[in-house]
Amino acid sequence: MVTALKLAALKKKTLLSSGRTVTETEEEAQKIIDKLHINAFSKGIPMFYNDNRTDASTQFIRANPDGSEDLVNFNSANGEYTLLSNLVPIRKGRWSQVLHT
Repeated sequence: MVTALKLAALKKKTLLSSGRTVTETEEEAQKIIDKLHINAFSKGIPMFYNDNRTDASTQFIRANPDGSEDLVNFNSANGEYTLLSNLVPIRKGRWSQVLHT
């Protein structure tokens, strides 16, 4: 079993074909994801993702431009989202740090 510490050490020393380590690649990917969220939020567009709070393939977390988060259900037949619950208040969501840095 690989512990979190062993995994972190392995990521720091494992080189990919790009010449970067796994850790460096993950950090660069996070910067790109942050920029995408900032750009969308600045236009009033929410972003959607899954995490351990979703329990169905049709459920998503909606990260709103105000920093709040909602649990929503996506209906692929009509392309609409239905609000299931408000999860996190304004400025308290996972992505709120990219809005206020």
